Amino acid sequence: MANIRKYKLFDPKSEIEPVEGDITRGIDLGYTSKNKWQTWRYNACPICRRLRWVRNLEYTLSKYCRVCIGMRVVKLPKLYGAKNPSWKGGRSRNTSGYISVWLSRTSPYYCMISKTGNVLEHRLRMAQHLERPLERWEIVHHINGIKDDNRIENLQLIDIPPHISTTALQSQLITLATEVKDLRKQVRLLKWQIGCLQREKKYGYKGRQEKE
Repeated sequence: MANIRKYKLFDPKSEIEPVEGDITRGIDLGYTSKNKWQTWRYNACPICRRLRWVRNLEYTLSKYCRVCIGMRVVKLPKLYGAKNPSWKGGRSRNTSGYISVWLSRTSPYYCMISKTGNVLEHRLRMAQHLERPLERWEIVHHINGIKDDNRIENLQLIDIPPHISTTALQSQLITLATEVKDLRKQVRLLKWQIGCLQREKKYGYKGRQEKE
């Protein structure tokens, strides 16, 4: 690795000219964003041989210039998983608080993935424990109620046939809808009573009735 030399790329007064293979920091090139702390290499495109500063990365994208990539001269390979430079371990948290995990196509549990290409970690842990993929209607329950506690001793498989689980959910929906309807009636009644009390306090209806 070449020694880091300080270049000011846009300074016409500078007498030092970079050569291919030199490495410098982004702050010396005038970058003010997050790229200023990254290392940049003066590299030539292998097709058009144009020299330019590129980030000092090991993957294929840094070898070619934007013009050659835009003209589709270079067919860049699709980098999946740990080979992708944006790889962060393959674990993320969804909006519901559950941990999702990325699976490769060669995984025996690849049939469990969702539309996003991920699988919920607690379902994956249970499948690995049972050594078989889970069915879509099988439910994995967190015993302590903590959604990101995916220890196998904290997971419980609820094996319910599809029609029974659907029937139970439908009955729960009907019950909840009835309760919501009753609560709305009570809210309307309370609003009407509050309005009556406010009018009585403001205009003194009770006082007039007592005088009469």
